[in-house]
Amino acid sequence: MTGNSVASGLEGRVAIVTGGASGIGAGITRVLATAGATVVILDVNAEGAKHEAAAFREAGLNIRAMALDVSDEAAIIATCAEIESTLGAPWVLVNNAGLQDREPFLEGTAEEWERMQSVNARGPFLVTRELARSMVRRGEGGRIVNIASAALRGSLVRGLVAYTASKGALLGLSSATAFELAREG
Repeated sequence: MTGNSVASGLEGRVAIVTGGASGIGAGITRVLATAGATVVILDVNAEGAKHEAAAFREAGLNIRAMALDVSDEAAIIATCAEIESTLGAPWVLVNNAGLQDREPFLEGTAEEWERMQSVNARGPFLVTRELARSMVRRGEGGRIVNIASAALRGSLVRGLVAYTASKGALLGLSSATAFELAREG
């Protein structure tokens, strides 16, 4: 996908990508920035996010980086408030941050289950809640994209019980928030 294939109108808009320091998130960041958005990478890997943002800036793209652990509610609230106060409300949010560690079901621990849920389901809930509030206050609508998993469609491998369950929760979050936020655009 090139920047030209992305819907026009991202010039002057703010986009947020969680987990944007590498992989799929870095690709999403590049596409949004190429389409004209000011993109903020939020990632637990602060150095990786800074490095990625610097590389994108060298290519002439408008990218910033901020450290954020999406399992930390207080940090999410503070970071989202800082984004709103410095850049304004985002128009795009991509919840891409996630964990995919393998732990066979019969050896599964509550600790691993909670860790997976905290990052893959609770984190997107909290980030969406905070930034959707900002979007609604701005009154211009926006777009929220949650990155789930092919595991929900049958691409399963052993050891992904907690991961798949967390991505199922994310899919449910997507449906419910779309329903509740539709009237806000």
